[in-house]
Amino acid sequence: MKRVLLLAPIFLAIVAGCKKDFKKEDNAPVITFVSPVEGGVYTAGDTVPVKAVFNDDTKVQAYSADVNKFVYASSIFTYSKTTNSNPAALDTFMVIPSAFYGNYQFVLYCQDPYGNFTTKSANFMVELP
Repeated sequence: MKRVLLLAPIFLAIVAGCKKDFKKEDNAPVITFVSPVEGGVYTAGDTVPVKAVFNDDTKVQAYSADVNKFVYASSIFTYSKTTNSNPAALDTFMVIPSAFYGNYQFVLYCQDPYGNFTTKSANFMVELP
């Protein structure tokens, strides 16, 4: 029994010395739209820039973009990327099919390494030429 009592303080000192520093971060990433813009009007057949900037107080782990037609929920553009940078930037383009006119929603999703995420969307319209 004396042996256990003598070893207990040593065991507690070892356990206390092994404490890990787990950083919990609760802030979600910030998404900044560049293009297409909220309320924008484009013409079917146009090449439209798809641009956004993603920021976080740690790192951006992944982001994605999707453009959907409202009524049928059919996607005309999808993009996703895994990264470990801050900031991260989406800089590409999409060609709007000539038969696809109407209202669309541009949806962006961004996640940091701690599982915090942000979703942001913008609505725009496509007209016939």
